Amino acid sequence: MARSYRTDKPRVIAGRRLERDDDGELALPPILVRRPRKGDVHPFTSTTLQRLLRTEVPLEYVHGLRRIEMRPRLGEVGEPFAYYLPDEKAIILYSLPQEWTWSGDDLPELFILTMERVSADVRYRGNRVHIRWPDRDRLALWFFVEILAHELGHHHRNQYRIRRSSAWNHRHEELVARLHSERFYDAFLRRRTSARE
Repeated sequence: MARSYRTDKPRVIAGRRLERDDDGELALPPILVRRPRKGDVHPFTSTTLQRLLRTEVPLEYVHGLRRIEMRPRLGEVGEPFAYYLPDEKAIILYSLPQEWTWSGDDLPELFILTMERVSADVRYRGNRVHIRWPDRDRLALWFFVEILAHELGHHHRNQYRIRRSSAWNHRHEELVARLHSERFYDAFLRRRTSARE
């Protein structure tokens, strides 16, 4: 079957449609930064986030994204860390403390494992887990590959939804976003390994 405009891969579509400035640089979505909650930090500065979007994120994940907002956390840590607004094509990222405790029987084990793999100090005390980040860079790395990449996965799915069935439920949506997050982490590790060789 011959390829057509509608059957092009997302990367091809993104490369064709993304705007560029006079210097040929990718025109990124605006990044709006609100002051973090008292005692919290935003894992990235807007400059760092712009650099990540230019160098670490494939074009098809940025295509169609209208804005990214960094907002103060409203509730408990992780409720939520971030979310995607499909109608607005916007990603909202919440501030975090560099140290917090989760308690209860429904502890987010997957998040805890992903934190440990980027060197967060994780201590278990009964049904409580205490998380401490040794520095903001480790928190930023985790937030990029686990939280931002997950929301970019939701955006990617929404942006190219014409190619997929619309009968997916929330669980499938979350699974697909998780797979995108894993791809980001694997690609990040490959780039760092080849840079050291």
